[in-house]
Amino acid sequence: MLGNTMSVLSGYTIRIEGFLEASTAEVWSCLIQPGRLADWLGEAEVEPWPQGRFHVHLDGGESLEGTVSTLEPQRRFAVRCTEGALCFELTPVGGGTRLGFQISLPSEADVAQHAALWHARLDRVSAVLKGMSIPDMEARISQLRTTYRALGDSAAAS
Repeated sequence: MLGNTMSVLSGYTIRIEGFLEASTAEVWSCLIQPGRLADWLGEAEVEPWPQGRFHVHLDGGESLEGTVSTLEPQRRFAVRCTEGALCFELTPVGGGTRLGFQISLPSEADVAQHAALWHARLDRVSAVLKGMSIPDMEARISQLRTTYRALGDSAAAS
């Protein structure tokens, strides 16, 4: 799991942060190299330059298609895609990397579902980097969705 994970919901923007016990180079390769993306997200085609193509065949037959909007090697990678605007930020910290992920969703999106889904996907990055087996996605998403719905309910009540 993405160690020390802190997640924040704000309107239709989700931010998930966590510490990974891996170098920024190792984490970066998981984000932009098609073979490494396949390990945690799905079969991918990536043109790693601004305005390059980004296409991932996700589990369940869905696709994520977009265009690379920002590419700062081993620091920042952003994509405008069918799900919204995605941004990955890497910061070296001690012997590892702080990974920040942000997605801006369309207003009709189920924010708790997307938060749970992306959080579970990022847990998979951690597992891949540690050489561990990939966690059961459905069970993890279900657990996280409950947590995110409760966060949304408590924020709405305040």
